[in-house]
Amino acid sequence: ARIRKNKPLTKLLVLAKREKVKSDLRRNQQLLTERIWKKLLQNYQQNESPIKVSDLVQEFGSPNDSKVSAWPKSIDVHVHVHHILLAGKKST
Repeated sequence: ARIRKNKPLTKLLVLAKREKVKSDLRRNQQLLTERIWKKLLQNYQQNESPIKVSDLVQEFGSPNDSKVSAWPKSIDVHVHVHHILLAGKKST
């Protein structure tokens, strides 16, 4: 109750929480990128048939309608792969 009455402290705590959430998201996105590249490289080295985006979504994403707040959801993986592809297209 005392913290809520202290507006500057409340604002500072909200900002700190927001930064922590953003930092966690960046770390999780980096880990997802590494896992995707590892899977693609492994697939290439074993001369397997090409991986489809849906394969990556299925392997790394949890169901979108899942009640668990686990990240990444299937849609998150799909969007992340899309961003990886866009970044690769811009660099070529």
